[in-house]
Amino acid sequence: MTCWYVTLGRRFWNLGSQHAWGVLARSCSVGIFLLLPQLGCGKNDPVIPDALPGEAPSGFVTINPGPFIMGSPRDEPGRGLDEMQHPVELTQPYWMAETEVTNQQFASMAQWALDNGYAVTNGAELSNNLDESMQVLLDGLSSPDAEIVMVDRQLRVVPGREDRPVRAITWYGAIAYCDWLSLREGIERAYDHSTGSVIGGNPYEVVGYRLPTEAEWEYACRAGTSTAFAGGPLESLGCGGNPGLERMAWYCGNSSDGTKDVGGKEPNAWGLYDMHGNVGEWCQDWKGEYPSAATTNPVGSSLGTFRVVRGEFFDTDAEFCRSAYRSGGAPDQASIKTGFRPVRGVSR
Repeated sequence: MTCWYVTLGRRFWNLGSQHAWGVLARSCSVGIFLLLPQLGCGKNDPVIPDALPGEAPSGFVTINPGPFIMGSPRDEPGRGLDEMQHPVELTQPYWMAETEVTNQQFASMAQWALDNGYAVTNGAELSNNLDESMQVLLDGLSSPDAEIVMVDRQLRVVPGREDRPVRAITWYGAIAYCDWLSLREGIERAYDHSTGSVIGGNPYEVVGYRLPTEAEWEYACRAGTSTAFAGGPLESLGCGGNPGLERMAWYCGNSSDGTKDVGGKEPNAWGLYDMHGNVGEWCQDWKGEYPSAATTNPVGSSLGTFRVVRGEFFDTDAEFCRSAYRSGGAPDQASIKTGFRPVRGVSR
């Protein structure tokens, strides 16, 4: 089989075989647009297989289920009172986006949603039109620091910001994006937007794209580790002195001036980029107290004021980028420091 790559700057896009598109693979390259053939796809080639039934969609990685200890040990520096350790078992595999959703990805999908009547805009903000919810999805289209703007009824990304993680997006905007993906692919969507709830009530059972549960997020972030970061222990609470964090994250020690292109740091052991830092990530759950006993496929609190946000952002201290650190935000409020990444149950 012949594999084809098109290079753009420092990135390879793998076109897979000549009959299918592949996904982005990060590697060192020079040149601008080059089409490079390669005979035989070796195990060390920067290739992710063409998506077939049961295989991860383009840009997603497979997270296999298993048990882990959620939360942080009592002696972990920077530990919060809401991080009580407890055993969790996830019993179902899922696909998770390897990076945070970018400005270009969101703008392209949002334009598709506008064109198909699933979203509406007044030029200053993007609002939902699924299930007559009318929730604001993306705020600040006309603000001076906007990275996605409206030009002649078309959403455009400010040049140079295409691969930055989307931000200023509400929780409702994150779940709308997930449902747009499902609608475009012709699969059952996950959410009832009139209530903001998962259809059927159990996120582990839905077919479509959705946000990760808080347990799924931490499990994927840790990638089999038990240290404060997927790359090692916390050695300093502030903005330096954490080599295990530096190589994986944009945070106040190396990025206090703003977000960076996704995938610019090392991935964790499971192939996920930017789980620490860059922007915080919306999760499915309402923020609440952890259970004291072992749980299987937890879904969090049934009610709440804030939706969980994990991972933290570009100008935060190291202690807040820990795998166990928990934050939250009102679902109808947008922050320039919060984005998201979708998941989907395997083969649903």
